[in-house]
Amino acid sequence: MKFQLALDVYETADALAAAAELADLVHILEAGTPLVLKEGRYAIEALRRDFPHHDILADYKIMDAGAEEAHIAFAAGASLVTVCASANTVTITNAIGQAKKDGGKVSIDMLEVRNFEERIVELDALGADYIQIHTALDMKGAVSPFGDLHKAQKLLRYTKCAVAGGIGADNITDIVREKPDLIIVGGKIMKARDRRSAMLKLIELIRENGGNID
Repeated sequence: MKFQLALDVYETADALAAAAELADLVHILEAGTPLVLKEGRYAIEALRRDFPHHDILADYKIMDAGAEEAHIAFAAGASLVTVCASANTVTITNAIGQAKKDGGKVSIDMLEVRNFEERIVELDALGADYIQIHTALDMKGAVSPFGDLHKAQKLLRYTKCAVAGGIGADNITDIVREKPDLIIVGGKIMKARDRRSAMLKLIELIRENGGNID
């Protein structure tokens, strides 16, 4: 398993400070959607500058112009970019094709996909690097990603599985049981009084429940 830290903040300085605090405990630093909407490619460039050995994900949630928008992220220094599973399949394949040209990767976000099982089987064959099971921020507390993660792990054959959405010490046991390739942590770590202690506790719980961290 690997960790991704979602930097869903509004200022690049805040993202860099949080990343510096936790960088040695995570594998991927995510320039979250609020950050890239407000600060643009500058946020990606700053993360790449300060953390040259980390993968940087630009959470663009691409819905159209797959190749063009993916290239913006990769040119700014991103290693990965997100594309919405509900986008046209051509858009997704264009983003994947651009990633191959630019030496990047694509994560497909399953946020609010209705025909979940049918769609995830289609997406599994496209050649993305990750398919992300994601519970929306606006649904926090009402919905858990666990049910869809369980389905995904039964259906995926070719693509690595990522999971995001309200993950913390209270639900990590259920998540680890499904053995996702990538665990995306965000609000529960970022809003903790002591972020580092909260992250170390999460790692401890994962290991106690049989999870292996790369």
